[in-house]
Amino acid sequence: MFDTRRTRTEPRKTFREWKPQEYVHRAAIQPSAVLPPDDLVFFFLDLVRKLDLSAFMRPTSKRREGLRRSMCG
Repeated sequence: MFDTRRTRTEPRKTFREWKPQEYVHRAAIQPSAVLPPDDLVFFFLDLVRKLDLSAFMRPTSKRREGLRRSMCG
């Protein structure tokens, strides 16, 4: 049986440093600019706009109100 656990001497994965200034010149990508008009993503974009999300937002709103009240006095 092989021991697949990482040893302390193995190097860990390194990540590139996040530099937001490198992305300032990039424009936001519009789905319509890169996808065909009949792509499924447009159906979902329309669907999400039509959904009634008030049931999901209600508990969040009440929690925020409670936080605001407790912070303000």
